[in-house]
Amino acid sequence: MSTHARPDVHPTVLDQPGARCGIAGGTLFVASAICTAVPLQGWSGVAALLVLTAAWCRFLPLSHGLFLAVAGWAFATGFVVNAGGQLTFAPADLARLAVYAATAFLVAGAQ
Repeated sequence: MSTHARPDVHPTVLDQPGARCGIAGGTLFVASAICTAVPLQGWSGVAALLVLTAAWCRFLPLSHGLFLAVAGWAFATGFVVNAGGQLTFAPADLARLAVYAATAFLVAGAQ
């Protein structure tokens, strides 16, 4: 028999879904700034932020993924489509919100 004790395994901060969601929100913030600076305006910028949102949602539970989808939509609408962080609720903006939410719903997977 082995007398080796199993080392204690401590969870890291990245094991917390809230921490991953916060980091994801930070990357969306930086990505929206890059989209504004490049400039990557219109649907190409919206698509870039949607892909980044979807990639992060894969590592989040559904509740956090939906929160991140709304944040991604806000960054896309406020900085890529409009100027200066202005959020609008025109039909195209609401359709964009539905696409972000549906993407998070389909992709979110971590428990």
